[in-house]
Amino acid sequence: KSRGILEFLAKDLPTAKHWVAHTPGAPLHFPDAEWANILQGHAINLHNILSSLHVL
Repeated sequence: KSRGILEFLAKDLPTAKHWVAHTPGAPLHFPDAEWANILQGHAINLHNILSSLHVL
């Protein structure tokens, strides 16, 4: 079921990224490239994500 959702979202990646990034409770400063990786079912770079959480 998850794979089907990812395939659906990948059809319009810019809209899907906007939708998840602006969902209430979404992490602030989350890297755009990592949203793309998640939505496409690719591996994420955890270093990029953790670094983005500590932006001054």
